[in-house]
Amino acid sequence: MNWVLVGLGIIFNVLLLIYVILWFKRLGNLKTAKLWLNLSKVKFVVLMSAFFLGSLVSIILLRPNLGIEQTLEGNLEANIAYVFVVDTSASMAAKDVNGQSRMAFVKNFVHKVLDNYPAYSSLILFTEMPRLTLPFTFDDSTVLNFIDALQPEYPTYAMGTDIVQTMEFVIHYIEVASEKLHKQLEPVIFLLTDGECVKAKCDTIKLDSGKYEKFIIVGVGTKSGANIEFQIGKGANTEKYLLRDPNKFQPVVTKLNEEYLQNLASNNRNASYYNWQYAEKAVVEVQKLYKLKSKKAVKNKLVVKREIYPILVLFFAIGFIIFLFDIFIYEFYYKIKI
Repeated sequence: MNWVLVGLGIIFNVLLLIYVILWFKRLGNLKTAKLWLNLSKVKFVVLMSAFFLGSLVSIILLRPNLGIEQTLEGNLEANIAYVFVVDTSASMAAKDVNGQSRMAFVKNFVHKVLDNYPAYSSLILFTEMPRLTLPFTFDDSTVLNFIDALQPEYPTYAMGTDIVQTMEFVIHYIEVASEKLHKQLEPVIFLLTDGECVKAKCDTIKLDSGKYEKFIIVGVGTKSGANIEFQIGKGANTEKYLLRDPNKFQPVVTKLNEEYLQNLASNNRNASYYNWQYAEKAVVEVQKLYKLKSKKAVKNKLVVKREIYPILVLFFAIGFIIFLFDIFIYEFYYKIKI
């Protein structure tokens, strides 16, 4: 409909221009001393007036607009991206976070972030090896569905986790994603873990700060630790087990390696560490960044639609004024000529 109105406007003014040219060319051959005595010309004036008024009313009522895009794909309000890096090792089954498992806390935290501040998100899981589970997507509901389905991976308990290799993988993934999307991605990286890692590889790593916006580390668990408990099946008749060390035949107790995570944060720029008890502060940090990026998104992404109905109204109005002016010139010119 928008382009139809534009086309009608162009046709109207082109015909009007042709009409004016032909009118003046044939002016000397007209036998009528007064325009208003020429019935066919009066009909033409009435038809042109009706066409103008009808087009003008249509433009005002329909308020046509043109634009390439109105916003980013999806219901996003900010030009921001997240990479959730989640520890799914067996230690995340320990129930020492207000009576809930560490994994349950991670799920609630991701929900709190995405439900309030949806963004272009990706999900990476890791135990002793990192793996990309969900590439960048605008569909935050898909990310949340994956998060809700997560379970600790018990077979890997004896091997531990490798956070260093995981973070190297994350930075490499961001580089590759930037190349594929032809857009420089600088996401907020969330590392959600209890910090337990393979001793030989439990070193701090310095990330390339140019590859991310912020690096937020949330330590999940307690220093005193807890047994790793898991169950088979669901419902009242399910069997519950404690994970045991095969060498000592004792229950495996897992603790929060907070010192390591704090060092990891202090060795990287734009990095922050939060104990799970203060995770709300991490959400506040996201909120501040979100507000900043929201303003930028509104300016660069949302205001690309240009309303053209005022231009069309002006276009038709100028054409109609020329048309009326042409009539008066005709009367004046013919009278002078007489």
